[in-house]
Amino acid sequence: MLVQNLEVALIAYINTVNGAQCRGKPVHLTRGSTDEYCSKVQERLDRLIIFLRGSQKTKKELKEAYPEDNDYFSQIWQVQKDHMVEKLPTNYVFLLLPCYKPNCLHPVCTKGLLREPETWFKNGPPLFFIPLPIPDPARSSGGPCKSCKDDCNGHYLPPERQYEFVKKHGSEYCTQPPSKVLKEFAKTMKHVLKKR
Repeated sequence: MLVQNLEVALIAYINTVNGAQCRGKPVHLTRGSTDEYCSKVQERLDRLIIFLRGSQKTKKELKEAYPEDNDYFSQIWQVQKDHMVEKLPTNYVFLLLPCYKPNCLHPVCTKGLLREPETWFKNGPPLFFIPLPIPDPARSSGGPCKSCKDDCNGHYLPPERQYEFVKKHGSEYCTQPPSKVLKEFAKTMKHVLKKR
């Protein structure tokens, strides 16, 4: 009965909202899949949550009761671990790139390492370069600045200079979490306020 009620509510919602205007453009809604494959994936969701967040005991029970699902989750998790770019602030940027390991299951990796590194665009920077904001060392906060009238709040490198900077200094400079940046700023402000 619940499934039927949800089905009726979904149809009513789609019929009401589909084609409505949002910021001058029509909204298009599409009904999600409810076929056999979708049901199987939905059925596995609880087991996936146990695999990711369960206790040792429930994970062991999962492995014994559903060995195929557990193996599948393990393989996918291994691909994710092998492909994760770890020098980035993972709570803000989630980047996966091919690892090209010979035993990797991913279809791109099984083809082998490319001769030329993959780039964002033709003759552009490599995929591992993420243009995160990088403070300009020549125009830092509180320092002398020709473009600011009063106190300078700091500037960032333009995109065309970012890649050269990262090649020279590494990416750690621009991937500090905001908590660390704010802590450093607070220290600087204490120092500035003491001088006044």
